[in-house]
Amino acid sequence: MTAAIRRRLRDELGIEVGDIDLVLPRFRYRAVMADGVVENEMCPVFRAVTSTDPVPDPAEVMDLRWTSWPPTGDLSPWATEQIEQLTALGGDPMGWQVADPGDLPPAVVN
Repeated sequence: MTAAIRRRLRDELGIEVGDIDLVLPRFRYRAVMADGVVENEMCPVFRAVTSTDPVPDPAEVMDLRWTSWPPTGDLSPWATEQIEQLTALGGDPMGWQVADPGDLPPAVVN
């Protein structure tokens, strides 16, 4: 899974990362979009740190900006849920406890 995370970060955002840490192994959301589309996904959340500036692929990323933690503003329903759960881990993302990979849902592991 970490190889896929590294690949996506490199391909979509043009960044290289060091350690990749699992922080929300069982994050799941269900969201109904304004057009009626329903998303119901399991999306474990990882923390990665980079010292490089992003160079996003315009075919993948419409816009980006650095922001303080926790971010505010017009966010997707799943981002809002993630932020609530991440904020519960503490105010400093670097202080978040690394989760046990054994807590990943079987569907994510297999």
